[in-house]
Amino acid sequence: MSSTAAGARLLGGDAPPPAPSVCPCPAQSFQALVAGLDSDGVDWGTFANPCVQFFLADGSTPPQRLRALLVAAWNYDPDTALKLVCNLRGVRGTGRGDREGFYTAALWMHQAHPHTLALNLPALVEFGYIKDFPELLYRLVKGPDVREVEKAKAKAWAKARKEEEAGAGLPLAGRKRARSDDCDGHDDPAPAAPSDDHNTKAASAPAPSKTEEMARLAARALRMYGDDSAYRFLFDSVADFFADRLKSDLEKKANGEEHEIGLAAKWCPSVDSSFNRATLLCEAIARRLFPGDSNAAGGDPQHQERYYVYRVLGHLRRKVLVPLRKVLMLPEVYMSAQEWSELPYQRVARKAMERYEAIFLKQDEMRFKGFIAGREQREAKHILRATGLFRAGGVVVDDILPHQILVSLMAQVKQGWLPWTRLVARVRGDGLFRNCMAVCDLSDGTRGTRRDVCVAPGLLISELAEEDWENLLWPFGAAAPCLIRDAVSIRERLDAVGQIDGGDSKVVDLRAVFGYILSKALWLQISPEKMVRTIFVVTDEQEFEQALPRPWRRDYKAICESFSNHGYAHVVPQVVYWNLGGRRSAALTSTRDGVMRLSGYSDSFFRMFIELGGIVGPEDEMRASIKGHHYGKLKVFY
Repeated sequence: MSSTAAGARLLGGDAPPPAPSVCPCPAQSFQALVAGLDSDGVDWGTFANPCVQFFLADGSTPPQRLRALLVAAWNYDPDTALKLVCNLRGVRGTGRGDREGFYTAALWMHQAHPHTLALNLPALVEFGYIKDFPELLYRLVKGPDVREVEKAKAKAWAKARKEEEAGAGLPLAGRKRARSDDCDGHDDPAPAAPSDDHNTKAASAPAPSKTEEMARLAARALRMYGDDSAYRFLFDSVADFFADRLKSDLEKKANGEEHEIGLAAKWCPSVDSSFNRATLLCEAIARRLFPGDSNAAGGDPQHQERYYVYRVLGHLRRKVLVPLRKVLMLPEVYMSAQEWSELPYQRVARKAMERYEAIFLKQDEMRFKGFIAGREQREAKHILRATGLFRAGGVVVDDILPHQILVSLMAQVKQGWLPWTRLVARVRGDGLFRNCMAVCDLSDGTRGTRRDVCVAPGLLISELAEEDWENLLWPFGAAAPCLIRDAVSIRERLDAVGQIDGGDSKVVDLRAVFGYILSKALWLQISPEKMVRTIFVVTDEQEFEQALPRPWRRDYKAICESFSNHGYAHVVPQVVYWNLGGRRSAALTSTRDGVMRLSGYSDSFFRMFIELGGIVGPEDEMRASIKGHHYGKLKVFY
């Protein structure tokens, strides 16, 4: 038997490697939506560096476990641990956006290192939102689990109210209107569910009046401020932060620099909000903005302290928050005033857009549909600007990710092909992905961002591969790779991939992939130096063992024997298997049986994947995730 036929036995036949199927290039694109990816729990073991273990924690990690990991990380390297805490909160591309995880870590910092937390507020705001600071105070006053308690009470109250109204045959009340004067993003806690026991003394006792309840909350806030020095220091730091930002924004408004105004007015608690009633934060901010002002105090220094507080709170509302919020064009203001035709949809946050979509369609259908029609192109352009693509005098593409370029191409962004050309040139100049092959999950169930991220590295690797392996893309469920032929531009290549029939297969026969590589190498007499060294497999949800038709250990043994028998013993390709839908840690590396497994998705990890040629370790990702000028502003105080 010839060496070629022997090599082809891996494919189950005695013939040369199967000819790749040809991908035509019609104008068809697939969906490109920017959305979050789900994650699944996986046991990732332990690492020598406790900071790595803390970094691998995600939203499914229990608070108690997260605190234990943070303690170990802080004892090992405080500076890195502080950066990782901020990475937990990081939004706008600076981190993972794990709000609850950040609050858990920040509350631990307040207990163990209060000065580090309070003195880093100006730096912390660059990772999250200004609203995080009142939220921390609120949780310190009412307990770390206050939000869970409030949700449970609201759910019980709503259920009891629904049952009561259904029994009485009354229609359910309509939705509450959004309040123009309360833009802190949180409603007041709902009252507890009505009690069924009307014979107890508690049930017959009159509920405290609103004035009495406010007095009780104020007394508790004052006691905590007076008795807890750490809380007092954080409270004063938060009040100073808001007062400084609001004062600066008022000056900008007076000078006609309205485009420079920040969001302090949006996230400052309203005077009648639950935040202020529980913490008295508005009073502290108002005192700083109007310190001993004669007009605020009524012109008489002997006037009662209570009257002074009343006046400065009124000034905070009328002279500061209302005018600044009007400049900011907050959607809540227009919604509460029923000014639907004037509502600026571009200022509505994504989550709020999802929540109020039905209302917008009902109240302002034509304008809202027009806004939605052009949203994909606007988002694509926003991605390019946010990643530094367009700058005066040239094009910069160092930070843009491959799948983001695909989004811009689908949205017909002018000169959207330039970033891809620059990216390919840069990666090729670094000598990365030269002898590689990509296997991509293009099944019907893979859609949106996950499909983009599956396809993007496949297109990049197929273009960067050496001559014998270029333009090849192996879909899941296929018996041979697809050849992207007659596709010159990246747009044509992208359209060609869009025509691949991925079917519904979530299985990849890696033994067939290895067999194709060996058969082609023998057929063309390819030297070991030019053999495929790495096979990158990218899928959106399958674990490695679930994606294979047979046990991998047995297949891998047969593969190694076949490569060894034909002179390629030292160049058996390594498999890098990336499950985008796995746990967000994205960092477990294992070379057992020739496979390195990566799991989860983040922009920072994808960037590392490109920069390191697809071979990424957990500490590599951790270090890359906490570098940048934002992280350089953080400092540990002792």
